Amino acid sequence: MINIGEYNRQIRIERPITEKQPSGQEKVIGRVLVAEPWAKVRVLNGKEYITSGAEVASTAASFRIRWRSDITTDMCVVYAGAVYDIEAVLPDMAGREHVDLACTVGKRKTP
Repeated sequence: MINIGEYNRQIRIERPITEKQPSGQEKVIGRVLVAEPWAKVRVLNGKEYITSGAEVASTAASFRIRWRSDITTDMCVVYAGAVYDIEAVLPDMAGREHVDLACTVGKRKTP
């Protein structure tokens, strides 16, 4: 059973808007709002690593929202001014009460 009091942070779920470039590649030019659900937020870890000679910080977080089936990994979560890429959508298939969004910030796919 869901404890509604734990869902105490509002997040934004957004889908990227892409544009085909002359080279044939897709370029993300913006995002459109999909939903603004209330969530239970858990920051799992933070780490720093070196890529292409530059130090990069990355944070993993989990956002638990009430059940919905329209969230995909091409979307992102915006929370506290940061854009989190959705790496995995983990639905509660047994109870259909919630969906966990496993996310990272720092390896940004969208603007």
